Parts: sequence; structure tokens; C-alpha cells
Amino acid sequence: MFGKPFCHAFHVLPKIAGSGSAPPPPVPYIYSFHDDDKELWICHPVGSADLPKKFEGPGFSRLKRVEQEKEEETGDESQPLDVRCSRYMREFCDILPLLPPQLPETPSQEEVSQEMLLMERVTKLKKQFGREVHQRAMELAKGAAPCDSLEVYALATGLHDRLVARKVIAADCQVVGPAQTAKAPDALNTNAQPAEKEAQIQPKSEQGLLEIMAGLVRKLCCK
Repeated sequence: MFGKPFCHAFHVLPKIAGSGSAPPPPVPYIYSFHDDDKELWICHPVGSADLPKKFEGPGFSRLKRVEQEKEEETGDESQPLDVRCSRYMREFCDILPLLPPQLPETPSQEEVSQEMLLMERVTKLKKQFGREVHQRAMELAKGAAPCDSLEVYALATGLHDRLVARKVIAADCQVVGPAQTAKAPDALNTNAQPAEKEAQIQPKSEQGLLEIMAGLVRKLCCK
């Protein structure tokens, strides 16, 4: 009804990887649709467990719906699939840092904008290369298909490490290298660190925005 947006309250249980500790308490939030359902308002408490009464404060976010564009297939299809896939993985690794940022409990607008900009660049990259290239890259990163060269192996490892860090794919997935046992070249610009991976545990206070960003990456990569 005009002037009277639908509003409801929900509790969210963050999905945390098993660490032996008790899960954090549910996070209450309210949401409301505006502008003919083209805009979603969400508000969660910050520094309190009480359900918000108004859409205001540091826990308030406004999300606008954008028109779904047709997936572009603008890649040079005259090149072999794995050549295009290598370019895709290289550019993906250049865009997305190896590890997600450690944001404060109440990130600044600039920090939020920076994360959203990264997601927008990943979306454009996927559209630029097309679904076939994206799916091939996911197969290589998950170990569902073997890499045919050390260069592809290094690129797939860089993509794999970024997806594992954001819980897009399981940590026990392993990139399958070529028949040779030689070490993949380190000169590739993937920022990958396959030799030693240290567990990065995010403080609970950072989980709100990080879970949202990780969810966006999962949605982009799983399509």
C-alpha cells in the first residue's frame, strides 16, 4: 500500500564452519520493501540484541534491485576454451584479494562501497567471458577436471584459494595438476599461497557484512 511499506522481523542464524565452539546468538533484523518492491530496506541492531524499531543507524542498509541483463558471450570464441578460461582465472584473481578483508563491526561507507565494487567487477567479468568459461574455471578450481599445464594449475590454485577463503567451495577440494610433479611457476600474478595456508578466523563482530559479501560471491560463482 502506498506510504505503508510491508515490514516484518526475522532472526538470522549465521552459518559458521564447525570449530568446536557454540554458535553465536541469532541476529534479529527488520526489513521493508519500497518503490514497488524495487528497493529493500534492512536494519539489524549494532551493540544490542534488541529488535530495531526504525530503519536508521549503522545497521541500516538499502538495497536496490537492478534489471537482470542477458548474459553476454563476448569472449573470443575462436580461441580454445582453456585459453579463455586461463584469461578468466587470471583476471578473477587480479580482482579479488586472496583473503576477505577484516572489516570492523561498523564498516565505513567507503569500505562497504569498495566491497560492492569488487562484486560488480566480478559480475562484469563473468558476463564478459560467458557461462561456459566460468563453469570450466569452477571445475578446475574444484578439482573436477585436471589442469593440462603448470600455468593453468597455478591459475586454478589461485582461484581455488580465494573461493575456499570465502566458503564458496569446500576446503578439501584439491586442484588436479598435470602429470608432471614439477612445482607450478611462482611468477604468475595470482597471489596464491598453496604451500602454506594459515587459518584466518574472523572475529564474530565482523561476521555480519562478511557473511553478506561471502553470500554474494557464492551466488555469483555457483550460477
